[in-house]
Amino acid sequence: MRIQIVEDDRALSEGIAMALKEPGTEFVQSVSVRAAREVFEEQKPGLIILDINLPDGSGYDYLRWVRERSQVPVLILTANDMEMDEVMGLTLGADDYMAKPFSLAVLRARIKVLLRRGQAQKEDVYEKDPFYSREQRAKRACLHAHLATAARVKYPAALQRYKFDAPLLAAGYLTLISGDLYLPGMAVRLHWG
Repeated sequence: MRIQIVEDDRALSEGIAMALKEPGTEFVQSVSVRAAREVFEEQKPGLIILDINLPDGSGYDYLRWVRERSQVPVLILTANDMEMDEVMGLTLGADDYMAKPFSLAVLRARIKVLLRRGQAQKEDVYEKDPFYSREQRAKRACLHAHLATAARVKYPAALQRYKFDAPLLAAGYLTLISGDLYLPGMAVRLHWG
């Protein structure tokens, strides 16, 4: 795993890299927005630790630039501890935000969560399991789109039109108890057939 540290304080950057070093982890460091962009394009990091105050621009600018190209996890680590700075960073697409001074143990834990979350998004049990055909994967994608729409507009009755196959339920995406389909905050009566 390659982690990019975008931090103009070289001593802090080196300290973070040394503290977080684990087998299989490589750190690439950048001290400016320009250098960070070059490293990103050449190295393709799996996670970015980003400072906001950089000598040639704002970390927010780099974050916007990254989000136009990738969904790589980004953790902002900065001295900017105002609420509006945190809201701005998260709104622009950061996955997490920590203010300096910080705890290395908390930083390590948050990085592990981001990496775990990123890995989970890459994995798709349906793609790896030959039991599911291309048609079943397409049905699943369609189903999830309908579920999201129905949940968003709060029309659970709209879900009754769709037939759900047992493998989808068994895969843990939905919970079936006594003929009711349970989603966060709703239950829908299923009609099998």
